[in-house]
Amino acid sequence: MKKSSFFLGGALLLSTLFLTSCDKVMSKLDNPVSSYLEVGKADVVIPTGDTYQIKASTISTMPIMYESSNPEVATVDADGLVTAIADGEATITVTVEQDANKAYLAGEQKINVAVKRPLTFEALEDGQINVSFYNGITLEKPIVYTINGGTKQEITATTSIAVKKGDKVEFESANDHTAEYGSYYTYNTIKFVNIQPQSQCAVYGNVMSMISPDGNYHTNKTITAPYALVYLLCGYYNNTDDIYCTVSHDKYDLVLPATTLNDYCYYCLLYNTGITKAPELPAEELTPYCYAYMFENCPSLETAPELRAKELKDNCYDNMFRYSGLTKAPALPAEVLAPYCYRSMFYGCEALTEAPALPAEKMKYYCYAYMFYGCTSLTEAPALPATDLVESCYLYMFGNCTKLSYLKCLAKNAIGYSVTYMLVNAGTDKSVKTRTLERDPDTYWYVVSGNWINTLYVPLGWTVTPPYEEASAPARRASASVEATPIKDNTLIMPDAGAQDRPHVQF
Repeated sequence: MKKSSFFLGGALLLSTLFLTSCDKVMSKLDNPVSSYLEVGKADVVIPTGDTYQIKASTISTMPIMYESSNPEVATVDADGLVTAIADGEATITVTVEQDANKAYLAGEQKINVAVKRPLTFEALEDGQINVSFYNGITLEKPIVYTINGGTKQEITATTSIAVKKGDKVEFESANDHTAEYGSYYTYNTIKFVNIQPQSQCAVYGNVMSMISPDGNYHTNKTITAPYALVYLLCGYYNNTDDIYCTVSHDKYDLVLPATTLNDYCYYCLLYNTGITKAPELPAEELTPYCYAYMFENCPSLETAPELRAKELKDNCYDNMFRYSGLTKAPALPAEVLAPYCYRSMFYGCEALTEAPALPAEKMKYYCYAYMFYGCTSLTEAPALPATDLVESCYLYMFGNCTKLSYLKCLAKNAIGYSVTYMLVNAGTDKSVKTRTLERDPDTYWYVVSGNWINTLYVPLGWTVTPPYEEASAPARRASASVEATPIKDNTLIMPDAGAQDRPHVQF
């Protein structure tokens, strides 16, 4: 009896275990079980621009669904493929609903995604990358770099990094700046770190990785220190091979995500490089000199980023695209200007054919001086609606725009060289058949009366409309039936406007 009871009890136990297992896998209508949704990793880091496949599984008969909390940072498709769009953080929610027969419960899992890629130089050929410490700068913490994700190495002084074609060198720093103000009593006025390839490299990734003490550069949008990134990526031009060594990547972008800037923060950042893609500039509030000389001498840069600020600061766009390859200027929506804000902004952009509207009606000292000087492809100037001018506001604004054929200037009065040389050498190309200056009928300052400071120089061959009633000197010149010719005496023209303000640096 005892033996029979033992075997009977064992059989009952096995039967119970079997039925429980079946309920777990197959379920019952009156006893739904977990969907057993699994997603693998709960925390994922995806380099910006790359993808990540979620490997989700379930025993439920319902389909697995995916949703991103922040599609601007990371998107996810119906198959669980995550695409890293921009630096930041997002949560991917993976769900299955309860099935129609209520055999399996609904399930949900979350994956925390960090999208980030540090400042990276990718070697396009064998060579080296120099990290240089100029003018005695010292950083509180070292710059850290890796090659192809290898061992982290520290830089505390000028260093050369040997690279092979295809190598990816990533840079990070826990300092809040890579440059700082020096002294007017020294030969150079800025101390700075410069990353400069000696062979051609593509640059991309988030520049905030160089100035994020907390390491969260992918979410950091505030530049806390003045002069933070001055000259950091300033390029090297190989005269022998006729190439610029720092260029854009064909897939990945250089990222400058800061919306809160500081004085001089991007000053000369990409000066003298071969970039073809300008990074986005999302800041709506500017600081003095923040973008000054930023893309100067970038001849391959044909398209400008959007500029969103509606109120400007001193020198904020000073020489920003000077000698670049721009064909069309970006929109300039600002109605509140500042001294030197647009000075020489497009100086020497010979391919520029279209200028932006300039809506501001209140001028500031030197605000438009040299703005389009040497834009030899520009045929029509933007309207100038301001009625009251200030000293030097239009000084040489369209100087040497040899194909310019039309200008509308509504100023009623002028002061201190505000308009004197605005059109010097303008419209002198023989391809220009008509040259028209449209003025406000009530202006009186075009007449030369021995004082050229408050007088607009009207080149030969230009028609002024409405015409002057009195036979003033400018009127006689404007109506003269002679072809426009360049001014031979250029001694009054500064051919390098603004360059004297850039600290001298020898690379």
